[in-house]
Amino acid sequence: MPNARLSSATIILTVLLWTTSSMTGHQVPAPPANATPPAPDASAAPQGQPTFRGGVNFVRVDAIVTDKQGNPIVDLRQGDFEVLEDGKPQTIETFRLVKVDAAAPVETQPRIRTRADEERAAANEDARIFVFFLDDYHVRLGNSMAARRPLAEFVQNSLAPNDLVAVMYPLSPLDSVALTRDHQSIIRVLERFEGRKFNYEPKNATEQRYALYPAETVERIRRQVSMSALEGLAIKLGALREGRKAVIVVSEGFTGVLPPQLRDPIASQPGLGNPARRNPAIGENSNVEDRAEFIGQVDIQSELQEVFNAANRSNTAFYTVDPRGLSTG
Repeated sequence: MPNARLSSATIILTVLLWTTSSMTGHQVPAPPANATPPAPDASAAPQGQPTFRGGVNFVRVDAIVTDKQGNPIVDLRQGDFEVLEDGKPQTIETFRLVKVDAAAPVETQPRIRTRADEERAAANEDARIFVFFLDDYHVRLGNSMAARRPLAEFVQNSLAPNDLVAVMYPLSPLDSVALTRDHQSIIRVLERFEGRKFNYEPKNATEQRYALYPAETVERIRRQVSMSALEGLAIKLGALREGRKAVIVVSEGFTGVLPPQLRDPIASQPGLGNPARRNPAIGENSNVEDRAEFIGQVDIQSELQEVFNAANRSNTAFYTVDPRGLSTG
């Protein structure tokens, strides 16, 4: 796992950008006195009333600023920032500095038990929001076990007591993803993380329905499930508050095409009916395989774009963590 950390005194600079489009009006002219009145049109706007067309865009930009050593910079002012849209400078109307103190005591508030409690807690902008997305479909078992301790230490050492945290798996219903200040409960969940990459044994009724599909089909379904879950999570977080939310995606990444050695005709019966299992040279330096990989990557990029769009609209940042650490290939 990369040695990434967040300072216990992270400074979040919140810039609110206010832009408005021009508003125009159109006054319908009065007809001449001797003109014959036209037949009434039910779909037309009432005569003599102005028609206004315009719009207002409220854009919020969050910035976390650190120096070369990774320490937060706390003395910046509004004049130190410049916001551009399509290369054109925009006026910054409001500016706010939010300092998160990891040593601060937990708020004396009731526990989060209902959706209303969650919304009230999320409305406090001094509390950060983190969701761990444990992509078990795309993490090997051994790598998930190695990632447990660093993830737990991050929660224990890098989060402030008031920070809100949740855990989600690809098949977790959105309603079950609840933010909490009980960090110990999150640590217990992280310590049980088990990856299932290339393990197609069905664990529930949903997976049982496609257990007899080819391995390539199951991989595609798993990838789409993970991406749909990320998109839904971003939308859910966007409804909680406008400020920046962080999703920590623990995954080894998505692949467009399985190697021939793993293209079993029946995913839940590995090796059965797949002669390539005994011949590792099959598929090497093949133009057909290269084309298939290219097409697969195009599909992944298209699916990821939908996730990115949802994240941008909801002001949700994805921080990807590869439990393999630094790797090649």
